[in-house]
Parts: sequence; structure tokens; C-alpha cells
Amino acid sequence: MTRRDVNDPFVHPDEERGIALVFGLHWMPLIGSHARRDARQRAAVFGASHYACAGDSSVTLGVIDWPRHTDRIKPGLHGAAAAAIYAARAGQGLHLDIYRLSDQRYWLVGARAGVVLSRTDRLFVDADAARQARAEVCRAVGIDELASVAVPIEVCPDFTMGSVSGATLHRLTGLEGTVRRYRWPLLAASVMSLGAVFSTWRSSVPDVQLVVDISDRSGQDLIIAKVDPVDTWIAALHEQWRGAPELTAIYDRFRQLPVRLDGWALAHARCLLESDTWACRAQYVRDDGRATNQALAGAVSSEWSVSFTPVDHAYLSWREVQAGQTVEWGAWPESAEVDLTWISALQDIAPAFTHLSIGAPETFSMPPDPGRIGPEPGPVWPDGLPVRRAIDAQGPMRSFALWPRAPHTVWTEAALTVRESSSEGLTDSRIHMLIRGWIHERNHAAG
Repeated sequence: MTRRDVNDPFVHPDEERGIALVFGLHWMPLIGSHARRDARQRAAVFGASHYACAGDSSVTLGVIDWPRHTDRIKPGLHGAAAAAIYAARAGQGLHLDIYRLSDQRYWLVGARAGVVLSRTDRLFVDADAARQARAEVCRAVGIDELASVAVPIEVCPDFTMGSVSGATLHRLTGLEGTVRRYRWPLLAASVMSLGAVFSTWRSSVPDVQLVVDISDRSGQDLIIAKVDPVDTWIAALHEQWRGAPELTAIYDRFRQLPVRLDGWALAHARCLLESDTWACRAQYVRDDGRATNQALAGAVSSEWSVSFTPVDHAYLSWREVQAGQTVEWGAWPESAEVDLTWISALQDIAPAFTHLSIGAPETFSMPPDPGRIGPEPGPVWPDGLPVRRAIDAQGPMRSFALWPRAPHTVWTEAALTVRESSSEGLTDSRIHMLIRGWIHERNHAAG
């Protein structure tokens, strides 16, 4: 795929309905509790002339940068992002399609759970380039089996039919132009301030009275332990919400995996946390007619267990010791603090990733007691209710060097995929990674 394959955005005016569909925006995830509210500010920082949003629970931001005073949407027409309409109508699940537009270019568009996928909403001058880009997106989102599926190319449907609400293309004007003009100094200043921001994490433990003294009838002192109910729940919390506090050992091991080994090529690797141990497996595929199972078995280290299925695939398995743990309750920050600091740091590096999402808050509950009817009522949490949010990040392995470390996250999965890459860009790379885990927080609003 070459630079000539990707062209300028395409505007399809429908004067009868008063709509101008725009194809070819650059999409990125928006993270935080007020993603849609912050979309305009984020678009200005990225230097956009127009922007649109897609999604409800998860939100993606699409931006476009047309030169000032050269708006390509005719006066009187309502601009709408075609990809946002596609995502809203696609529904749940993963969707990836290629359509032929009226100007004879090919439009690659994708959506998952109602949001536009990064690296889609792209235009190509030939079908083969569009199909290759679709296969790369499949591998980037971890669905390799769809990469080789031939997708039919159809004429683009009329997206102006029906409602286009939620897909409005907003224009940035006025003072926002100043922000746009100085966006790079602003970005540099925000990155330099991250170190100072992270020093504000609050750490405190509630003071509770644990022991009281009384006297029995003999006059001797008895010491009776008075256990605060919050302490019982905190102990259960630490036991259940466990994960790896860091991924250094997994990163190092992934870097040590040979990409090629005696005629075998690395396809992907995956590590899942099981209690206090990472269970890992790497898959190799036979890509040389002279490669044999015996040669591979003799070439690998003794710390790896080798298995075959039996002709073209080999699996190297190993385990990494990792003390699975939860973040100590006293170190949990408030949800609002996470949104303002750590998630702001993620927003700054989001363009370097193909997928970045934060799930909805999940509250903690005690394991069911067989002798109790109904759930056990929780205590009053004086410093906010413990919640956690799932985090999922995918992108080039090199992009994870930008990842902001935080003491309130734990990890449960890491994966690596090796794929062909014939283009150059911020998110283009042969080696992609995926990490999944949890953010631990105190939520005063929920408590």
C-alpha cells in the first residue's frame, strides 16, 4: 500500500435532503466520563477544522483538517460523518466492509459496538489496497481468522436515508482557531506537566478503633477485638480483585521470542494471569518447506514446552512467576482524579494506538454465603465505594513505551501479534500488542 492509495476526504452532497455526507475522517478513541463534552476541545488540540463523534457508552472522535475559508460543504447543507452513521446502524459486534463510492474510489469502514474503528473510514483508489487494509485491521483487533476472508465489494448504500442524528459534522471557529494554531506547543506543555500531575495522588487509610478494654466480674481486664466491617470487606476485596501490578517480565519475554526459528515464523503469543503465575503460549507457523518439528524442538530453550498440531503449527509454552495482587485500598485514587490526570495522559497518547477503551465502573460485592438468603449488605464506605473499570489497549509494541505507569492498575492479559506491514504511519508496525487489566478507584458518587 502506498501513499497514493489514500486520497483526500470525499463529500457527497444530497441537496434534496439537505445533507452532505463526508467520508475519510481520522478516528481516535475518547476516554473519560465526559468524552462527548470534551470532544470539541480535543478536536481543537489536534488541529481539526471539523469533528464528529460516534458511540454512546464508548465514544470515538473523528476529525478532518480542511484549510480555513475552504469549507467543502455547500452552504445550507447539514454536514454528517458517513462512518458515524454506519457505526450507529451496524449494531453490536464487529463489522468491516468495503464500498465503492460514486467517484469510483473504495471506502473501508468498520465499527465495533457502535463506535468507529481506528484505521477505518479510509479511501483507496483500487480494491486490492482496500482489501489489504481491511486484513490489517482484522489482525490489529485480534481477529486473525477474518483477515483472509474475501469480502464482497458493493456500491455504497444511501446513508442519507433515515436519521443522521449523532453524526453531525461540527465546525471549529473563532477562538478555537487560536488553539489550533498553537496546538503543538500546547501538547508539548501537557506532556511536560505529567510528572508534576502524578505527584498529586492521595494516599490515606481510615482511622478506626479496633480494641476496647472492659473488666469482667473478677476485676481482670479483658481485651475484646472490635472489627470494623469495612476491614472484612477490604480483606475480601484484596483477595478477589487481583492482578499483576506490572508487565515488565512479559514485555521482556515477548522481546526475547525469536521472530523466525529454523523455518518457523512467530504468529502470535498470549499470556493470561492464573493466580500468581502467567500462563503463556506462543504460536509458530511453518513457512519453509525444509522446516521440521524435530529441528524446532532441538532449537528452543529447555524452559519452553513444545507441542505440535502436527504439520504446520507449533506451540511454545512457558510460565512466568508473578505475584498476583490487588492495589492496596489506601492507595486507590478517586474516580474524578483518575479522569483528570491518568486518563488525560492516555488521551495524549491515544493516536499512537489502534484501540483504547475504558469500561463502565464495576462495584465490589462479597462472594455469596451458602447460608444466607440474598446478597450480603455492604458497609458504609467513608472514603468512597471501591469500583474498578476494565482497560483494553492495542497498538504497535513500540507505542507501549509511552504508557503512563500508575500504581492503581493491575493486569490480567497480554498478547503479541506479528503481521505483515507495508505502509508507514503512527500505528503501522509488524509487531502489535494487546494488554487488558483493571483501574481501581474510589467512587464517592456511587457510595
